Order: sequence, then structure tokens, then C-alpha cells
Amino acid sequence: MPIPQSRCRCRSDRQANHIGGFTLVELLVVIGIIALLIGITLPMVSKLRKAAYVANTQQMITRIAAAIDRYAQDFHGAYPGPFRNEQCDPADTSFTLAIASTVGGPPDRTLGVMNTPPTPDPPLTGSITKVSSTENLVLGLLGGLRITVTASTIQSFGYDYNSVGNGPVSLNPLNPKQYPPYLEVDRRTELARVNGSNIPVLTDRFPGDDQFPSGAPILYLRAKPGAPAVIDGFDANGGTSTGGPPNTNQYNMSHIHTPYAAQWPVPTVTPPGGKFPDYEYLANPSLTGTPQKKDAYILISPGKDRKYGTGDDICNFGNP
Repeated sequence: MPIPQSRCRCRSDRQANHIGGFTLVELLVVIGIIALLIGITLPMVSKLRKAAYVANTQQMITRIAAAIDRYAQDFHGAYPGPFRNEQCDPADTSFTLAIASTVGGPPDRTLGVMNTPPTPDPPLTGSITKVSSTENLVLGLLGGLRITVTASTIQSFGYDYNSVGNGPVSLNPLNPKQYPPYLEVDRRTELARVNGSNIPVLTDRFPGDDQFPSGAPILYLRAKPGAPAVIDGFDANGGTSTGGPPNTNQYNMSHIHTPYAAQWPVPTVTPPGGKFPDYEYLANPSLTGTPQKKDAYILISPGKDRKYGTGDDICNFGNP
């Protein structure tokens, strides 16, 4: 007996509706699988992203170290920075940012500020009375200082923000030579002015946050080549250093502008001859990639935890 057309049509409609839709249970299963995959993937993505930040920062620090080596070759083994370590210590008021206007003369030309167009953003303010070691590195590798010389005498001595990146100048009035920059940087992403300073610093490759909106400064601590490495009066073994300058305080944390200096733990000493328990990567100075007793300089990024002086800091020690 033939099936009425209307009944056949209803059955096929029901079959079509069943095939084209999902039940509530099926939808919940699919949503659960997607949520599970997201839960597995997001931590992996975050981990890979942090690893990329670390790798990019290591690459940046390696570039800076190579630039320091090139500078040292040109300047008879000296490391970058036109100002002496004593001039970088904000607690030491006996040294000013002054140079001699004539060879062998007293330091009688004090650093001024040159506001040349285009106007920096934010504009330069006030005067420059101290330069941190980290800013000193930028002045040494990228430049920023300018002098005018007449009859072998320096007439003016100033800092020009717009000259940063043009290369350093010799402060010798007999040979005021302009050098090319020792490091090529992107001023928008690799330099930042911090703490209201007029002089920018090199920054690491981690994204900005509330503490470091433009990335954390790559700190630079410089010692005289061949001098024992000393941090705030303690030698590389954690013992008290008894030698006089230049054998003490070669790496002086006060050379770093606050608040960065304040973030370092106060060095303490375990039993005599012990190590630095507070600076984790100073725990064993015999290991590769850690300070030796005759480091030339240290470059430091605070690493993933964004705290200086902890075990995940990304460092380069200029072991001669």
C-alpha cells in the first residue's frame, strides 16, 4: 500500500532536522573540549612569549657588549662613559660634571643643557648635576655631548638630546673628533628616559608595565680593567675589601639612580670567606657567565621577575 505523501514528507523533515542540529549534550562536550584546549595552550603561549623576551634581551645585551668591546679597542682599553665613576655617584658631591677647557687645566667647563630643535618629548628640564653609570654608557656609545672649541680651548660643553645616536665626541680640545655611534638602536623601542632624567638609557626587551613603562633599564656598572671586582665594599668572595681606590667600590650600587639602587638587597656576608647570599648569581664567581675577580663591567636586566639582584637577572660580565 503506498505511503501518503504528507506522512513521508514529515518523516524526512524530522530526519533533516536531526541531521542538521546538535543536542545540548553535544554542544556542552564541544565547549568543554575547546575550554580544555585553551587551558592547555595559554600557559604554553605565555611561556613561549616570556622565553622570547628573555632571548631578545640576551641578544640586546650581547649587542651592547660587542659595542663596548669596539669602544675599548678605539680608546686604548677604556670602557664607555665620558665621566669617571666618582662623577656618577650621586652621594659624592665633591665631583661635578665638569671638564678641563685646556689640556692639563682644571675642570672649568660645567655640563649644560642644549635645547636644540626639534623639542624632545618630554622637553628637557632643569640642569644635569649627576649622570648614572647607565646613562654614562649611552653617552659613551651613542653620544649626546657637544663641545665648541676655539684656539684649542673648549668654549662650551653641553648635553643635546637630539645628538644621542650621532656618536660620541672626543673631549680633547686639541682633537675634538666626532666618532660614529658604536651601537645602532631604535630610539622608540630601545631607549627611554626614566625617573625624569634628561638622558635616556638602554632598555631590555620585556614589555612595559607599571614599574617600567618603557622596559627596564639595562644597568651598567664599570670597573677599571684589571681591578678586582668589588660591590659596595665586598670582594667577589663576599669578604670585606681592605684595599684603597681603585681597588674598592668598583661596582658601586649608588652609581645607579634611584629607585633602581633601592631595589638591590643590602649585601650581607655569611661566615668569613662566604659568598653573597642576597645576589643569587654572585653565589659562585667561578662559574661561566658569573662575576670573576677581575671583571671589567657588568650589564644587568632584571629578567622575568622584573627585580634586580635576583637569580633570573640577565647579565653579561666583561671578563677580560
